[in-house]
Amino acid sequence: MRSLYTAGVLDAFLKQGLSFDNCYGVSAGACMAMSFLSGQPGRNYRVNTRYLSDPRYLSVRSYLKTGSVFGMNMIFHTIPDILDPLDWQAIGENPAKLFVGVTNCYTGKAEFYPLRKREQVSLLQASSSLPGLSKPVYHRGAPYLDGGIAAPIPVDEALKTHDKAVVILTRTANYRKEKSKTTFLVAKKHPDFAGLLRTMNTRHILYNRTLQKLSALEAEGRVLIFRPAELHASRTERDRKKLTDLYLQGFADGIAKEDALAAFCGI
Repeated sequence: MRSLYTAGVLDAFLKQGLSFDNCYGVSAGACMAMSFLSGQPGRNYRVNTRYLSDPRYLSVRSYLKTGSVFGMNMIFHTIPDILDPLDWQAIGENPAKLFVGVTNCYTGKAEFYPLRKREQVSLLQASSSLPGLSKPVYHRGAPYLDGGIAAPIPVDEALKTHDKAVVILTRTANYRKEKSKTTFLVAKKHPDFAGLLRTMNTRHILYNRTLQKLSALEAEGRVLIFRPAELHASRTERDRKKLTDLYLQGFADGIAKEDALAAFCGI
């Protein structure tokens, strides 16, 4: 739910008519990128605020019934196919591709796959499946979970093929990740996912090192970073006002940095 900030920034980009060579996303960030690539401003905000009181979207009932606190069928099928259709044709025709990061539960490594078609939506679901709060999603015979575990900020993947990257973060500048306190719960639930557990135990180190790297890349002029100045929304936030404020903060930041972004991209 913190990705409402990302939704605001991306809608500002759409308002400015901006496009990028490719997009790289993990977890909710990958979901936000879909409405950006489909050219549907406002859709991310609607999807993430309109169904807050619907137990099919986010609830303990959903967890008890399906094994996931987020209603995966609601999020990845009912909403994009029926209630607020995602324009898959526009995504397929967009020259930019979205590369979705997922974490292989056996190896604990990040893997990135291009997503262009409706039939590949399970990649989004896998990338958004939080360990302990969601069931693994199987792809090509292997179980996958949240891409943010092994690649919390996928800037390295973007810089493999691009000289520069625009990076949207959902934490404030002073945030540093601490070691997970819930790994033992995942170990109890999935004792055969040794790779996942290793990565979860060191994720905070990777995340904080990536922040250091971003600072160096920013000084070199290779990344332009968007991040909220303040944050009052949690991972599973259900307060509509907090989410709306976060979205508007992102939109305002996207507009305010229009000139800096144009200079960075050489427009």
